[in-house]
Amino acid sequence: MAAVRQRGSALLVALLITAVAAILASASMEDGLYLYHQSVQHVRMQQARQLSLGLEDWAITILEKDPGLWDRELPPTEIPGGTIQGYMSELSGGYNLNSLVDGSGRVNVITLERFRRLLEVLELEPALADQVIDRVDRDTAPRALGAEDSRYLSMTPPQLPANSPFVHRSELLLLPGITLEMYNRIIPYVYVAPSHDTAININTASKAVLMSLAPGVDEQLAEQIIRQRGDGFVSYPQLMQLPIMLEVALAPEGIGFSSRYFLTHVTMLSDGRPLYFESLLQGRGNKYHVLFRRQGSY
Repeated sequence: MAAVRQRGSALLVALLITAVAAILASASMEDGLYLYHQSVQHVRMQQARQLSLGLEDWAITILEKDPGLWDRELPPTEIPGGTIQGYMSELSGGYNLNSLVDGSGRVNVITLERFRRLLEVLELEPALADQVIDRVDRDTAPRALGAEDSRYLSMTPPQLPANSPFVHRSELLLLPGITLEMYNRIIPYVYVAPSHDTAININTASKAVLMSLAPGVDEQLAEQIIRQRGDGFVSYPQLMQLPIMLEVALAPEGIGFSSRYFLTHVTMLSDGRPLYFESLLQGRGNKYHVLFRRQGSY
């Protein structure tokens, strides 16, 4: 009887050992599959980054050949594990949010008034401009309709204003008075560059931006400017000699006739995972270099 119990115990031990071995083998297999998938994802991300850098070089080559050729795009193209597509946008026809203050942190009054008019054109509250100013100026005293420490600390979660230049235009969403709907309405007309003295390119400015540049520039006049700029104005006097501009009090400050900033947009689908890459390009003479890169998934 004792021998039978011993054989039964030995069988149970053997079954237990077999079960433990099976569990360990399964766990090892799962670890191996996890490491494999991690390795594949790492390789895909490296491939995606290299492809985005290739499109960045492609954009720079186009701009250095002729900045007027910026309106180019790469249609959806198959790559290992997915697809890639990209395009380039010109930014100098809009407002650089950091140009609302100068290098010493003082408000640029002309740019501020123009930005307020842009908000009006977009049917948004012009007072939002005060919040943008308070975001980039260096003091902690709120403007009349702005927001500084006390307003930000009352948010959920509480935070503090940066009181420094914007790094990316998506930071507009951090302002207390900006909703996602407002942000989507503003975003086509603004960008972020490190310089405070950027000028708006009349030759690429949209109808909404042109309407914001001076009092009295209505939709009809803005459309006439767009029709008459042809291959592009080259100077402020040439622009102001147009008969349609005779009664427009357009200050020359902050008005430009060439583009210095462009943004490359690259989107990919890699093994079912959507990825995006952005590169901010700045021109100096006929050469372009990268100021900023941003990547992520969505």
